[in-house]
Parts: sequence; C-alpha cells; structure tokens
Amino acid sequence: MQYKWVVLTVTAVGMLMSGINLRVVTIGLPTIAASLGADLETVLWVTQAYQFMVTIGLLVVGRLTDMFGRVRIYNLGFAIFTVGSALCSFSQNGEQLIFFRFVQGTGAAMLVANSIALITDATPLAQLGFAIGINQIVFRVGSVLGLTLGGALIQLAGWRSVFYMNIPVGIFGTLWAYVRLKEVSRSSNHEKFDMWGFVALTVSLASLLLAATYGTMNPAYLTFAVTLACVSVVSFASFLFQERRVNDPLLDLRLFSDRLFAAGNVSLLLMALSMGAVTLSVSLYLQVVRGYGALEAGLMFLPMEIAFATVGPLSGSLSDRYGPRGLTTVGMGVLAVPCYCFRGYRPRPHTGRSRRCSHSSE
Repeated sequence: MQYKWVVLTVTAVGMLMSGINLRVVTIGLPTIAASLGADLETVLWVTQAYQFMVTIGLLVVGRLTDMFGRVRIYNLGFAIFTVGSALCSFSQNGEQLIFFRFVQGTGAAMLVANSIALITDATPLAQLGFAIGINQIVFRVGSVLGLTLGGALIQLAGWRSVFYMNIPVGIFGTLWAYVRLKEVSRSSNHEKFDMWGFVALTVSLASLLLAATYGTMNPAYLTFAVTLACVSVVSFASFLFQERRVNDPLLDLRLFSDRLFAAGNVSLLLMALSMGAVTLSVSLYLQVVRGYGALEAGLMFLPMEIAFATVGPLSGSLSDRYGPRGLTTVGMGVLAVPCYCFRGYRPRPHTGRSRRCSHSSE
C-alpha cells in the first residue's frame, strides 16, 4: 500500500473519534446534567473543556510537532485521548467530568493538529485537496455517529457508554499508529518553545469563555464577566506583542500577510461560530423544551451532517481543479441563508407531545 493511503487510513481513525466526541456530549447534555445533578453552567463546560483544549492545542501541538516530530506526538495523542475517555466514564460529578474532558481534549488536539500535517507530508500536491476532503468526511461521519449512535447509546445504555466505546477503538488506534506511521518530516530540536506566548493565549481564551459563561447565565455576574472580558483583551494583546518579538513564535503572524490565508481562517472562524451555536441551541431546545429523547434529537441533525459528508469530497476535488476562493465564498453565502432563517423562527406552542417536558416554557 502506498504510504499516502496508510497515513489517510490511520488518521481517519483519529478524526472519526474526534468527531464523535465533539458531538456526542452536546446531544447528551440534558441526560448528563440529570445524572450528575449538575447545573447548566457546569454542564456547558463539559463541552467547553473539550473544545477549549482542542483550540489551544491546535496551535501548541502544531509547534511541538515541528520541534519533536509529528508521528511521536500523534501516537502520544491517541494514548492520552484513550486514557481521558476512560476517566470520563468513571466521573462521579460534573467537576470531575469537566477535568477529564480537558484530558480527553488534549489528546484530541494532538490528533486533529497532526492529521492534516501527516497527510500533507505524504500526499502529492495535486491530490492534496481530495485527501483532506476525505479526512474531513471521516470527521463528519464521526459527528453523525455522535448525534445518532451516541444518542441511541445514551437512551439505551446511559451516558457513560459513549465514553466506554472510545476505549477499545483508542487502544487499536494507538497501536496501529505506532506500527504503521513513519516520520518523514524533519524536526527542529534547536528551536525554543514560546512559553510566555502559550500562557498569554491560554489566559485570553479561558477569560473569554468564562466571560461568556458568566455574562449570559446570570445577570448578577455581569461586572465580573466584563472584567474577564477586559483580561481577555489585554492578554491577547500581550500574546500578539510576544509573537512579534520572539525568534521562535508560537504563531508566526507574518502568515496573515497572505490575504488568502487570512481570509480562509476568518471564514473558518465564522463558520465554526455559527454551526456551534446552532448545534448547541437546537440540541437543548429539542430535548429540554420539546421533550425529545437523545436519539430523536440526534436524528434531526442528520440532514445537516449528511450534507457535510457528501459535499466534502466534491468540494475537495473542485478545489484541486479551480482553487478554494470561489468555493469558500459560495459556501459562506449558502451557510448564511439558514442561519438567517433560524433568526426569524418562532416555535409553535407546545402540544404536550412528551410528558417529560410538560412544565417547560417556550
């Protein structure tokens, strides 16, 4: 087997598990909250902890792989992800689950950050768009499974089962990656890690997320939320200043002088904001307000995820032929239409379909 296909299949396992665990907790939030006796602020951080570590980790892990090698970090990431999944399944309260999700998210960051890099190293440029498209399809398949299979497991076997299923797959993925992957990139051991930049970025993102949590959940914490927002702005400014002055920055800001690179990242940020908001709010609405079970709510997300999975490889192939600019522009325009339609949506009065939600107000 050509090595490019080896890399694509090995990284597919990591992306599959990352996609599953990105969505599966979102669809299971009401069940997890009821089981652990957690309030809404706590249970939201069960999803935030994973996303936070993936966000921080993408930048940090990317730098560490340049220094120590991609394969070594990828293998370690699979092991950490597996251990984190096992710990999540044993959580006895919301705080424990949040902490173990930080661990799991750290492993997921190592997988996600390295997947594209490993594929890029092993794939010819003319086939790169197709290979990355396949990689993203697998991630979306994981999202579908997280919303459907995950919903079924939660409804039939309890929320802990969604973490149990990660353990055998994680062990297999760790061993398979160790046996099949080989290092083809050159590491840069002589370069230094930008610790101060890492601290500033971590403080900035953590303060921003906490500000959003406290500012939206309880008006009594509004002053505290504003203070956290100011801390976020100051620490982010410090991060930018640090990256400009060090020889080995965590993030090379000169990359953003490329308009295509900058526009692509802004587009990705806007897409993530819109899709994340829709997924979380609709999931809570369907289960908490409308009274649907986890499986029923997950099935209602299938059209969105199927569209991702089918359009992904086609878009990758067209990108190889025509370039990404036009496709990205069309995609953002298409995404804006349903988001605007959600804005004007008014739910119908509750018809009493489910007794579990008889006291809920829309």
